[in-house]
Amino acid sequence: MADEVLISAYWRHYELAGSPDRAERLTVDDGFWAWEQVHQSVLDGRAGIVDLLVELSDAAPNDRGLAYLGAGPIENLLVAHGSEVVDEIEERCRSNERFRIAVRCAWFDELPSVARLRKFGPPL
Repeated sequence: MADEVLISAYWRHYELAGSPDRAERLTVDDGFWAWEQVHQSVLDGRAGIVDLLVELSDAAPNDRGLAYLGAGPIENLLVAHGSEVVDEIEERCRSNERFRIAVRCAWFDELPSVARLRKFGPPL
């Protein structure tokens, strides 16, 4: 299981960044470390990154958050390490609906090594 503090801070950062309350938006930098850690883990293709992304999808606050996850970290992982993780992502899509929704929000149609993931549905 991934660090619960990281997952919680990641989604708190997401919520603060989109808050209609200016005072909340001004505190968004407090959670930037979580976004940065997820982003760097994706770029590095670190071991367990798909597990982390699945856990983030399970903890997403809503469908909009799933779209954010798909269009951000998942898409970046597919671009940077798609051929290395496509089998694992495909397997996790079969068993986890929330992760499957997030993957559908990634743009990867021009990446032949992962194009087969589109079988889980068109982009949302």
